[in-house]
Amino acid sequence: MEGKSGAPPPPYTNQGFVPPPPAGGNQGYGQPPISGNAGYAQPQGYAPPPPGTSSGWAQPQYQMQAPFQQQTMQTNNVIITQQPGIQHVVMTVPPEDNMVRAIIATFFCFWPIGMFAIWKAMESKSAYNRGDVAMAHAHANSSRQLANFAIGFGTCSIIAAFIYVVVLYSVIL
Repeated sequence: MEGKSGAPPPPYTNQGFVPPPPAGGNQGYGQPPISGNAGYAQPQGYAPPPPGTSSGWAQPQYQMQAPFQQQTMQTNNVIITQQPGIQHVVMTVPPEDNMVRAIIATFFCFWPIGMFAIWKAMESKSAYNRGDVAMAHAHANSSRQLANFAIGFGTCSIIAAFIYVVVLYSVIL
């Protein structure tokens, strides 16, 4: 058991150690030297460097800013800190568009009630576009009811007219 003898380990050698470059030297791929004119001229289109600086040009230095800063308001020793909040977006399904049903009821069944059904369908769409979802659903239901009533009334009128014509011609013959 050689490792448990209590003697300190042997000293380490600096094999493979590369000493740092000498001060003032520009070795490798660093920034161009600032002092003196080492082949770097002032880029065209830029103003000359301010007096008291070197004749070469240097990379501009930027200050890092925190990505988020709290907004603080102070009134009568009361500190109110406003944090950015979560915005809730509610996605709603638009109400059923009864415009086609209302147009069919207007042209083929009973046009006075069908016109009101078209008007309510347009009101439903405009209410949804301005964000009033509850009123949009109410107008859509009203449009559907009016269109159904126009279709029912028109269908009953057509059936009654057909029966009247059949009875009238059967009596004559």
